[in-house]
Amino acid sequence: MIDALELFAGVIIFSDARAEDKIRFLFDLFDYNGIQSVSLMDLQFCIMCVLISTCKLWLIKENIKEVEVFDLIRQSFSEEDRITIAQILRWVAASDEVKSYFSILKMTGPMLFSSKQMNEAEYKFLE
Repeated sequence: MIDALELFAGVIIFSDARAEDKIRFLFDLFDYNGIQSVSLMDLQFCIMCVLISTCKLWLIKENIKEVEVFDLIRQSFSEEDRITIAQILRWVAASDEVKSYFSILKMTGPMLFSSKQMNEAEYKFLE
C-alpha cells in the first residue's frame, strides 16, 4: 500500500527534472498553509514520504528510522523557525546525507549558491 502523498513524492523524485525543480515541487506539496514556508514537522513528513515511496517503488523493505531523520533536520534548522525554499535548497546542496541519497538515485543535487545568487534564483522561480 502507498498513500497519496507517498505516491506524489515518488512521482516527483523519479521524474525527469532537475533536482532543484523536484525540491521546489515537494516544498509546494508540503507547504500546507501556502505561506512559502514549512515547519520542521512538515519537512520531516516530506522527507519520510520521499524515503518510504523510494523503498516501496524499489521493493525494498522499509527500515527508515524517523528519529534519525528528525535529528538531521533539528541539527540543521532552529525549532522555532519556519523553513523557506531558499533554506532548503542551501541545506540540500550542503548536506552529505542528502547528497548520498541523490547518488543512490543517480541524481545530481542542486548547487550551493551564495545568498545573493539564491535570492536571484528565488526571484526567477517566482516569475
